Amino acid sequence: MAILMLSKEYFFTEIIYQHHTCTIYSITLANKVVHLTFSHEQHLHAVTLLRSTYGNCISNKQTDQYSPLIGQLEEYLTGRRQKFALPLALLFLRRGTPFQQQVWQQLDHIPYGKTRTYGCLATAIGAPKAARAVGQALNSNPIALIIPCHRVVAAQGLGGFSGGVAIKEWLLRLEKKKAGGEEKQGWANNAGLTTDR
Repeated sequence: MAILMLSKEYFFTEIIYQHHTCTIYSITLANKVVHLTFSHEQHLHAVTLLRSTYGNCISNKQTDQYSPLIGQLEEYLTGRRQKFALPLALLFLRRGTPFQQQVWQQLDHIPYGKTRTYGCLATAIGAPKAARAVGQALNSNPIALIIPCHRVVAAQGLGGFSGGVAIKEWLLRLEKKKAGGEEKQGWANNAGLTTDR
């Protein structure tokens, strides 16, 4: 995952990508991903924050124009891409607390087609009793999918997801199928989604 610093020219592009399973809302800056979410509410909050900080800085919505982000989203959602290769602007990532940033950094270590539990992530960052706080940090992930918070599940069940549990389930099934795993009913250990506790 390439990470680039924010440029001095603040002109953002809002991209809304429609897929048959979901809508993905994103904001880019010179092809660097600034924000990506499945939640319309989180997207509006990010747009409002950018406008209050930088003024009228967001270009018109693009839904049908090609960009590296759209190309890689299409590849991922059709199972032809397992890892994103897009530069990230640190604007919203830097706004996270040190704890949130630790959690977000751990997400890149979860392989495509695999899952980890909230408790596993809490242990990995040295806070084994902070599983609930890990969940809250995941809900604040400013670049969903690319920083794969959907790969974190509850010890018993799927857990939450800012874009909705149905989308999380669909993403996990897609990854599991394309990674060559068997699809079974249920989640976590009894589902064939490999979890490390």
